[in-house]
Amino acid sequence: MNIAILLGYSQYNVLRYWAVKLGKEFGKIGHNVFYWDLPSQKKWPHDPNKKINMVFAFNAWNAVGSCYMHDKIPSIKEQLITVWFMVDNPLYHHNRLCCDLENRIVLYNDESYGDIVNKNFKTNIKADAFLPHPGTASNNSLNSYSQRDIDILLTGSLKEEGRPTRDFDFSIQEYIHDEVLKLLIEETDLKNEKDARDFINDVIDYLITDSSYLSIWDAMLHVAGACKKDILSWTKQSWYIVFIKADTYLRSLEQYELIEFALGSGFKVHVYGNGWENHALASQLAGKIPVNFNAIPDLNARAKICIASNAYHTHGTHEKFINAAINGAIPLTSGSSYYDREFSGLFLTVKDTDIMKRLLADEDYFNKLSDKIRKKTEKDYSISACARKILRFVREYQKYCQ
Repeated sequence: MNIAILLGYSQYNVLRYWAVKLGKEFGKIGHNVFYWDLPSQKKWPHDPNKKINMVFAFNAWNAVGSCYMHDKIPSIKEQLITVWFMVDNPLYHHNRLCCDLENRIVLYNDESYGDIVNKNFKTNIKADAFLPHPGTASNNSLNSYSQRDIDILLTGSLKEEGRPTRDFDFSIQEYIHDEVLKLLIEETDLKNEKDARDFINDVIDYLITDSSYLSIWDAMLHVAGACKKDILSWTKQSWYIVFIKADTYLRSLEQYELIEFALGSGFKVHVYGNGWENHALASQLAGKIPVNFNAIPDLNARAKICIASNAYHTHGTHEKFINAAINGAIPLTSGSSYYDREFSGLFLTVKDTDIMKRLLADEDYFNKLSDKIRKKTEKDYSISACARKILRFVREYQKYCQ
């Protein structure tokens, strides 16, 4: 099979990293792989006589307007299958998901996202599935407790300089404050700015007090019902405005509280990422060094515990958790229903103070848990396993279409 791997923009080129890794695995399995760097290559950069059978992209990189990029890919259009691996909440990419591209398989990193899209978005998506995020093991030999020189590791950029506030700006993308607020009020049954702020705050409060892994969308539906707002009649842009305000706040709060909890253990937290010198707790954080994403697996292999915020994928996975686990580090996370089911007893939350202290002090206890989570993740969550699952979905879809 001839497979086109589309490369697009992502923060720190993280998704490009994963796309190239998956492309290499497809090649090892025996397929021909062609990369197309969309930002820098305006035309198909390969032999036009090589007909492409499958297109793969993270977050629907090629979905612009009517997915015009497909017109530039040499293929038999009726036989071309597109696979999108969506690793963000679908509300971030509702316009892409609602484009008119045929023969799509959409994979989500959260078990709830397919239902959200199918019930609330008008799409022609015929096949979707859950696919956990893969991880990458370090090339270095995996270290035992005595060889791991980082007690607690955090990788990634600073989201907020301190505990986040709810001073919502309503400035989103190219829209200025007044235009966004006007759009939100005109296209919903929210009456004014106070109504809009109250709605978002109620969504946040409901999620903060909830202990059942509700998604942000579920909380939006609940709050709308409680205050008798007809949210299902709102435009998707209005959903997005409310969602992104709640999501940005909650993810910043998650990051802050995980750091605060880790520091409370009395052990050092080493930070690798941008902006941390400005954090309110900066004096207590070690390192604060920017790092290339390629270095993350080696850092994970040096750590005993990794702070792995889950970006509010409440029924799914995030790369930080899986990358930590596949390198034998114990994830400290806000959790998800998926982790509870598949990784029970193998990760930490902010309720696990005593367990975390024991992990950092008891070599035998750490090594047993580290070995267990590493072996589990190596088997089912490697790049190789992910590539084979994707190809299995494609084969099943081809049988379905026959």
